Amino acid sequence: MSALSVAFDITIVGALALSWVVLTIDLFFVSKEQRLIDVLKSLAQGIPASALGVLLFAMAYFLGTAVSRIAQDFFNDDDLARAIHIRHWITEDNIRAQTYCDSSEQAIVERSLNDTPVTRQTFCDFCEHYKQASSAGDQDSKEQINEIFYLQESALLLNGEDKTARLRQYHDQIIVLGGAAFNGLIAFWLSVFGVCARYRTKVRWIAPLVLLAAAAIAAVSHFKVRQLEPPFMEFTLFLLAAAGFYLLWKGTNRNYTTVALFSLLFTLIASLSWWWTEVLYDDRVIYSFYALGHKLAQ
Repeated sequence: MSALSVAFDITIVGALALSWVVLTIDLFFVSKEQRLIDVLKSLAQGIPASALGVLLFAMAYFLGTAVSRIAQDFFNDDDLARAIHIRHWITEDNIRAQTYCDSSEQAIVERSLNDTPVTRQTFCDFCEHYKQASSAGDQDSKEQINEIFYLQESALLLNGEDKTARLRQYHDQIIVLGGAAFNGLIAFWLSVFGVCARYRTKVRWIAPLVLLAAAAIAAVSHFKVRQLEPPFMEFTLFLLAAAGFYLLWKGTNRNYTTVALFSLLFTLIASLSWWWTEVLYDDRVIYSFYALGHKLAQ
């Protein structure tokens, strides 16, 4: 049942990715759009419905898996923030560290560390260092707080699916909302390039130049610290910048303003929902782990 739930969430993310896939075809392959439609119609007529359904599911699952992995790294990448010295960047690690080091949650976590490898004083030191350190100096604190979180999360998951149903619901929502926000972000930038491509002024080149500069700065910062981790965010930004330069050079006569506004609204809603769900999930892990050893739970 758990595997089906994960597959369903991934498939939703893959289905949402079709928005920017269709937009990409409309922007870059407009001359071959009708030919592609004819090919899809012929495939639909020549393949049995059951086989076509399996093929579509496989494609959606593949696309959703790839997007989910990239989105997870994209929204937890602070390479650009570290390079330009922005401390309060909204990443998964920062959200978790701020949640764990909040006054009320910190007290609960301290009471839960009696039988764990991490002592209360050590955890307090982590939080104090995180609150006082600069953007370049709090990485160790975030990694230590993550270790506590993974320890608590693993202990809760070992209790079985029946006792962790609500916890899994929050986790599944994080996957869907993170993937939706990433899909919306891709669709937004593509539609912005479509809007800019209608105008033949020099100002239109600002959008891809901004992405290219951000990608270059983040890439330098990434390979200084995380040489063995794939640079998903940097790759995404480079790819978007390249697509923007090509589209602005090519030009278009279509109006993508409505698509850009809708994509922006969709991305903001999904991003804010992902942010708050991350907080709720971390809170649930903190209080559930504390309840395991508390006499009220016995």
